[in-house]
Amino acid sequence: MAGNIPYARAFVQLINSEIILEETDFATQEYLATKNFFIELSSMQQQIIKGEKVKLGTGAVIDMNSTGGLVALNLYMEALDQSKQAMLGLSRLGLKTENAIWSKHQN
Repeated sequence: MAGNIPYARAFVQLINSEIILEETDFATQEYLATKNFFIELSSMQQQIIKGEKVKLGTGAVIDMNSTGGLVALNLYMEALDQSKQAMLGLSRLGLKTENAIWSKHQN
């Protein structure tokens, strides 16, 4: 039964193309994770400096003059940093795996 299942690179690529929205390499993903983090950070910083209410990336608007607003900003910043760290970790793991595969094939 298992012999009847087609397994070719083109077949796998056809299936994966329905799942993957964008194909980029690991180094590009690491760059995008860092870039997006600092774009969001800069946006919030500008709003804080102007004295405006801060609109988070989630769409929520918080008041920086209240304790609840400061707690919300702190939680959002922690979540944003953790998201960046997760993306960096995945891209670095991918790079290490890719390097190990290439190293095995060259030996």
